[in-house]
Amino acid sequence: AVVLAESQTLEIALPSVISAFSSVLGTAVTEMWKPTQGGRLLRSQWVDCSSDSRAATKWRGQTSKLEFAKGKGLPGRIWESLAPLWIPDITVDSSFARLPEAEALALRSAFGFPILSSSRELLGIIVIFLPYPRVSKPLPTAKLASLGRVLANFIERRESEASDAKSRARLAAAVQHASVFVAQCDLDLRYTWVAEGNPVYSPDRVVGKLDEEILPETTARTLSQAKRESIAEDRVTKCEILIPFPDDERYFTSTVEPIHDTSGTITGLNIIGF
Repeated sequence: AVVLAESQTLEIALPSVISAFSSVLGTAVTEMWKPTQGGRLLRSQWVDCSSDSRAATKWRGQTSKLEFAKGKGLPGRIWESLAPLWIPDITVDSSFARLPEAEALALRSAFGFPILSSSRELLGIIVIFLPYPRVSKPLPTAKLASLGRVLANFIERRESEASDAKSRARLAAAVQHASVFVAQCDLDLRYTWVAEGNPVYSPDRVVGKLDEEILPETTARTLSQAKRESIAEDRVTKCEILIPFPDDERYFTSTVEPIHDTSGTITGLNIIGF
């Protein structure tokens, strides 16, 4: 989990995360499959082979060409069932697509499990190939289920951050053409972000500061009180404030809204004034 928290992409983090399980599993090959943009097929996103042999290179090349529809191949069957699945012995499974390459790497069995969002949407699939049949060693299913949850949380967090970045860019464009103030603050009421475009209350002037450091005393007191009430009562609050600009003073109706994480805990506030 620490590796994931410090990584920007799953492709960077996954090798380190999987390595923690490899000593237990005796893993020979690990793959990650993800739905395509249209959501109709699965494509390989990442492959790790414990061997650097010519056979491993061939395996990677063959895997990069494959696509699986729902219900097809081990990744597709996991997608269809949204549950872990085994191929106990791939050498006797006639439907296995890469049998010659698997035999060259001495692979005997395969196991896969889905990475599911909190709403059970498929985010990806991990497939693990082992150099022994299923019956020769028990699988640590609890550990793998825990890994699936960690990976799902990571993917959802990164996608949420990307979505937030796009939303903030759109807000910044709007601010440039309208008398609107859009910002966020933490639970200490310090600003953590403000939309660019406002020449007076720019990010350089606002971020990291409290209301009393950038606004007149009466205005700061009114807005800070609305923020405290929003946090204490977990609700949207509103207030009317007077904000000075170089050429005049302008009244803003400010709406303060709690920001919640996936567990429902308040992590900060959205502030919109217009």
